[in-house]
Amino acid sequence: MSTPNGKAPAAPVFDTGNQLLTDGPAQLVTAPLDTPVGQRLALTVRTGSTTVTVFLAKDDVARWRDQIAKEHGKMTGLILPPSAT
Repeated sequence: MSTPNGKAPAAPVFDTGNQLLTDGPAQLVTAPLDTPVGQRLALTVRTGSTTVTVFLAKDDVARWRDQIAKEHGKMTGLILPPSAT
């Protein structure tokens, strides 16, 4: 699927219809691996309902690091109550 400008639409951050999404403990595990296509960083996120692993090349690791740092900078740490509407 693409838009008139030829680019794929941005994927939503998360699936609001996924009933398994909860705020709970998560574990991040990383390890460099030698693969047939070169060294990759295995990055695994484990939660109570799923495990996801990606294999990232060095340039991808840098892009992921930069994106996480950018989003981290936007966080205030404040907990805002839902609006009373």
